[in-house]
Amino acid sequence: MNSNTCLTLLSLFSTNLIAQVTGIVKDEPIGEPIQGVNIIAGEKGTTTNEFGEFNLDVADGIELEFSHIGYKDKIQKAENGMLVKMIPSVIESEEIIVHAGLKDESLQKVAASVSVITADHIRESAAGHFQTLIDQIPNLNWAGGTSRPRYFQIRGIGERSHYFGEGAPNFSVGFVMDDMDLSGLGMLGQLYDLDQIEIFKGPQSSVYGPNAMAGLISMRSTDPTDHFEMRTSTSFGSDNHYGGSSVMNVHFMKN
Repeated sequence: MNSNTCLTLLSLFSTNLIAQVTGIVKDEPIGEPIQGVNIIAGEKGTTTNEFGEFNLDVADGIELEFSHIGYKDKIQKAENGMLVKMIPSVIESEEIIVHAGLKDESLQKVAASVSVITADHIRESAAGHFQTLIDQIPNLNWAGGTSRPRYFQIRGIGERSHYFGEGAPNFSVGFVMDDMDLSGLGMLGQLYDLDQIEIFKGPQSSVYGPNAMAGLISMRSTDPTDHFEMRTSTSFGSDNHYGGSSVMNVHFMKN
């Protein structure tokens, strides 16, 4: 008789340790429910529905962690009928500066249509040549009689070939490398040690003359530093492919 009583009491005690917690998550400034909030309690978790509501079976008194993109994370003790208010957070990205215009300017303030490929994007793509990235750039196409692009078209404007009898060269899409005009000389597009690629869509003749009637492709290498630095890169592939690149930064004299 005594053993049955103990088992019953233990059973009641254990069931009280687990409870279903319900609640709603809202945006603190405006009070609107937030959908898709991640709620974690130890090894358990759930998300809020379209009305910001949630329910979760957790141990009594445990702390719940609330997280959502665009909001600050919040920790709150579990209780039934919870009201959780999350504060919005500003997601700041690194400012991108466009260099190929009349002056250095923030990408957000540039009046022209510009696509920018940063050094981080180049590294993540693992591309070795600009040709690999062209398909990712809207309204930019190329043609060439060799294995690399030579003639470019932006928004359908530009040369597709240049044979005898077609007249003097008129490269409607300019190609610039560190402010040196290389339009029509073939695709010098190795990406190693590049800091940024800028593609201007639309006439840029006021800055670069007749070679940029349709737009401009500008490549800028990484700026030198005032200390010794060396980087190398190797690649291997099928069909006995192998490659390597290296760059060395040496400080010779003070300016």
